[in-house]
Amino acid sequence: MAWLSGWQYRRKITIDATKIDENLTDFPVLVKLNTSRFDFSKARSDGYDIRFTSSDGETLLKYERERHDASNQVAEYHVKIPSVSSSQNTEFYIYYGKSDASDGADPTNVWDSNFKAVWHLQDLTSSSVKDSTANSYNGTKYAANEPIETDGKIGKAQSFDGTNDRIDFGDVADFDFGTGPFTLEAFIRLNALNKWQRIFSKRWITGNYEQYTFSVTDTNKLHIWTYGSGWGTESALESNTSLTTNTWYYVVAIRQNGTLKLFINGIEDASATLTARNVSNDGSFWIGGDNRDVAYFFDGIIDEGRVSNIARSSAWIKASYHSGNDSLLSFGAEETAEIIVQLPTQQLALSQQIPTIITQKNATALLDVLGLILEQKGINVIAIKNATISLDALNLVLSQKSPTINIGILVQLAVQQLGLDLKIPTITTTKNPIVELPAQALELGQLIPNVLIPTIVSLPTLNLETNQLLPQIIATKNPIIDLSSLNLSLLLKNPKIKSIAWKFKERPEKDWKFPIRF
Repeated sequence: MAWLSGWQYRRKITIDATKIDENLTDFPVLVKLNTSRFDFSKARSDGYDIRFTSSDGETLLKYERERHDASNQVAEYHVKIPSVSSSQNTEFYIYYGKSDASDGADPTNVWDSNFKAVWHLQDLTSSSVKDSTANSYNGTKYAANEPIETDGKIGKAQSFDGTNDRIDFGDVADFDFGTGPFTLEAFIRLNALNKWQRIFSKRWITGNYEQYTFSVTDTNKLHIWTYGSGWGTESALESNTSLTTNTWYYVVAIRQNGTLKLFINGIEDASATLTARNVSNDGSFWIGGDNRDVAYFFDGIIDEGRVSNIARSSAWIKASYHSGNDSLLSFGAEETAEIIVQLPTQQLALSQQIPTIITQKNATALLDVLGLILEQKGINVIAIKNATISLDALNLVLSQKSPTINIGILVQLAVQQLGLDLKIPTITTTKNPIVELPAQALELGQLIPNVLIPTIVSLPTLNLETNQLLPQIIATKNPIIDLSSLNLSLLLKNPKIKSIAWKFKERPEKDWKFPIRF
């Protein structure tokens, strides 16, 4: 299973196919987060690192962040699912845990082109609300905090006082449906009964009565009313079910080819085939009331208002109810990032002791800074979680202490001039500065003292006597040993010396003979 690169955590989210009556395309699903589903401490406080992918774990999905409140540990996201199956569960992923992530939200592309407006009905300002579609049909309140923002069914909503509160969206041509189809939908919660209360309306100013309203009646029924040209030319439908106070209802009115339908909580409640009235007019679109029937103001809370220029299917409406009601999804257990450690080929000497590298955050481990010699053998890397590891100078993330690397090194030397009984040095490396040893005049059997060495060791020409022993060199970090500047002679094969040549600084008074060791 692929993993979104750079993110530390994810959870699988499953859409319940038993709540999907037919396959749906580009369906906006609500993802509500709380402490039982999401660890807010592992994500950015602004939610900028939230991402959603399809079931393959890496194809990004469009989403809108309605709210991400890390302090109160609640959040709401709307995610566009390209295809929702009615025959098997549909799965997708939420990713989080990337501190340097930028905002990935793309609100206007969550809603298909048939959505003419989507109002989550939280405040844009105390005097306005925002449309999430690309149309930007924002609304203006009657006055500041009239209506006033409150807790809603999904995040925040607007509370209407039943006296004069309303929101005006102006005369919008996209809300003039003529005799064509439409869908009006919202979550509502009534504070009062036995009075007419407007949910949506678009009323004529000049013309001949063309208009439509979506309301609750004085008998507490849901009501859709379309009025054509001329007095008495109306087509209306009332629900069979009565509504009550202090209860959330998902209410929908649709028109298709003259047929009006009303839905309550995702279930068709009433239907009638009537004359399709021309409802286009020059009046404003309103939520919570209008400028004509001053006694019909809404008394309660309205949330998640949406307008479409098509008749949404019964399957779409049912799925939308379960989505908004938070009864469509289930959440899997938190997963941590896959281990992805790339170890480039290294050349290590015989007797190389490989360190165990432990990382708290996993991505690519760069080990080429070791610059070791000969063939790599058996490196052991344990990676946990997901981030980039830089092993430059073996300084690991999260204060990981760099282990000592003991290298019994075999160096490929150019032809050098060596003295009798030359011994190849043992080099112990942990870290790596650059040390230069000045030329020294050495006596027989003298040892060069131990030196702390960096990445590259440069030894200037040394004058060595018979039986001179090369020093033990202790290095830290990244040892690349350059002994070409030594005044030595050697044809070296790994790991055994095959031949030795020698040379004195001054010609001896008589011939000398030395054994050759193999």
